[in-house]
Amino acid sequence: MKKGVLLAAAAAIALAGVDRLALAQVSSSRTETKEIGRYQLVRVSEMRIFLIDTATGQCWSRTPDADWRDEGNPTRTADRKRSRQGDRPAASLDLPEESVEMIVVQREERSIPGSDGSVRIRLGDITEGQVLMSVVTDEEDYLLETTSVSQGDTVQFSVGRQKYAAHIEELRNVLIGDDFAKITVTQAPRESSSTARPTPDQDR
Repeated sequence: MKKGVLLAAAAAIALAGVDRLALAQVSSSRTETKEIGRYQLVRVSEMRIFLIDTATGQCWSRTPDADWRDEGNPTRTADRKRSRQGDRPAASLDLPEESVEMIVVQREERSIPGSDGSVRIRLGDITEGQVLMSVVTDEEDYLLETTSVSQGDTVQFSVGRQKYAAHIEELRNVLIGDDFAKITVTQAPRESSSTARPTPDQDR
């Protein structure tokens, strides 16, 4: 327990330090790497900055709103992930409101509010009004296989026994910065009794 607290504190200090050093230490013209103690700072472009804890493999990425997002540990192998599945709770989703609006940047993923990070929407490139979208768990199980969607489309996925709907409100191409999608997530309406398929007993 104490070790986890110390690691979290060290990461917080490193993130605070990167806020001051990111622009000064790394050139925006090319991919470059800088060492900050046990941490490694990698800048791919003006908008793509990553911080890696070389001791644990933990990774964070810089968000467009100047915050840091936990990207997990990319060094984990499939075997290690499977060995931990029994210790982790199953993916769950309990929307904090009737509908949740999300902004997801292209080529990135974002956790759905109410999932405690266990369910994420992942996007590819937004091109010509379309984007490849999937819904995955933190164990990389696909709740929605990669699907091409356009503005106005609605796709459904299930978490446990509950179905959810993700409506593509808008696909936005911007001149400066990264393109993004505005997505609304709601519980999918349940089938009414009038449309439900009769049981064998009811057919008699």
